[in-house]
Amino acid sequence: METTGQVAAKRDVGFLLEPDNTLIVRIAGRWNIADGLAATDELKKRIGASPGPEQVAFDTTDLGEWDSSLLSFLTKLKDYCLKKSISVAGQGLPEGVAKLLALASAVPEKKDAGKAMGREPFLSRVGEATLKTGASTGEMLAFIGEACLALLRLLRGNARFRLYPPLYSNRGAGKQGCRLGTGYCRRSRSCENP
Repeated sequence: METTGQVAAKRDVGFLLEPDNTLIVRIAGRWNIADGLAATDELKKRIGASPGPEQVAFDTTDLGEWDSSLLSFLTKLKDYCLKKSISVAGQGLPEGVAKLLALASAVPEKKDAGKAMGREPFLSRVGEATLKTGASTGEMLAFIGEACLALLRLLRGNARFRLYPPLYSNRGAGKQGCRLGTGYCRRSRSCENP
């Protein structure tokens, strides 16, 4: 097997083309994001070579510790193979890597996910402002009308309002209302306290 010349103590990527036209990608060593992301240039050369492989498989028997840098490498590999119509066999990958890779490819990336929505068109903003103004104007006129009618009733002596709301809330409370100390129980016939 040939290697890409990467340091074996950290990470190592090797390639072997099988007789059945399957490219075996040997992934070994320790894959850590602190060491940077692995380059995919050599891999792209192997996949793009003539005759190109029909399938890509993995050998991870010498794989050490790994993190998201391995997933990033495998995602780039899988995307490149999809562009070239080459199937990628998930056998040979550790169970956790295979599950995460399947999860990452299950949801397509949204192209506009990071972009903020632009401003609404001018006429749309004017229309929204007009509708809001119309609704608030109606509410304001209703309030002013009710206030004028209440003022007229007050001036004619027909106003209806509560002078002592706490007393009305204690009506019918019996002895419990007397304990509140409102003085209402002195006028109440049902109150037993003097």
